[in-house]
Amino acid sequence: MNNHGKSSLSRWLVSVSGLCLALVLGKDFAAWGATYYVAQMGNDSNPGTLIQPFRSFAQGISMLQPGDTLYIRGGVYTESIDTGKKVGTVNNYITIAAYQGETVTLQPPSYPSCKYAIVPRTMSYIILDGLVWDGSMGCNGPYGFRIVGGTHHLIVQNME
Repeated sequence: MNNHGKSSLSRWLVSVSGLCLALVLGKDFAAWGATYYVAQMGNDSNPGTLIQPFRSFAQGISMLQPGDTLYIRGGVYTESIDTGKKVGTVNNYITIAAYQGETVTLQPPSYPSCKYAIVPRTMSYIILDGLVWDGSMGCNGPYGFRIVGGTHHLIVQNME
């Protein structure tokens, strides 16, 4: 084999090695989770896709694993977002977000039920993005959102 052939082989091996290293390292830093959707015209027996979304937050959240995203399509919702025992991980946050370009308004039911728009539970490695909390239904307290002890790595962004 001439030097030209060895040089090409060496470059190829370095490229392949670099690609393998990037894939291995990338696995530790990048989250490629599933994406689910909730919409008012959805059905909880659907698979939770953009075309066949779930109807309830509860069904969408029940599917979430670390690294997953739940997009909520536009509308006014009276159901609370309750993450229950769902938590992400340091490299795989769970995201619950308004679908891009759509307004998602959380409007808890009025007195006497007065529920939180986002249930106060211990939340870890969760991102809440682009949701609007509307407490105009007559509750006598701050029934939008409360952060409780033990919560950590909670990102709340683009909220109203």
